[in-house]
Amino acid sequence: MPPSAAATALQRAIVTAITTSLPSVSIEGGDYHFHDANLNITGAKGLALVAPSPVTLWFASTNGVNITNSEDLSLGNWTIDSTDSASSTALATEASAKVLTIITLNLLNCTRVRVSDVTIRSGYNMILTAFNGGGDH
Repeated sequence: MPPSAAATALQRAIVTAITTSLPSVSIEGGDYHFHDANLNITGAKGLALVAPSPVTLWFASTNGVNITNSEDLSLGNWTIDSTDSASSTALATEASAKVLTIITLNLLNCTRVRVSDVTIRSGYNMILTAFNGGGDH
């Protein structure tokens, strides 16, 4: 199932902010259903993702938030949840067969990513990771 209109608009707003070097993106509170897609934040530099009201990001199956090649990024007031709250053996078999990296919140090659007030209600495999980059998160 493709992402909802709200999730698609959020992804587009983040990409636009990154490509135009905006200092912040204000995210309207509410639910964002990504279904079988990830929320990808790639190449952010000095960006604040501001959510004055709580935001819930919903993912199906093995998807989540991927932050890659980013520096001085901040985000918060988010809840991350899975529409597949009850993990099943069938889902595990499917994921293994696809050889997926299954991470709910992933930082790859990032430096100084500030994550505050983020709740992860459920995830599939690895919940939070940070690989490579300068660290100082």
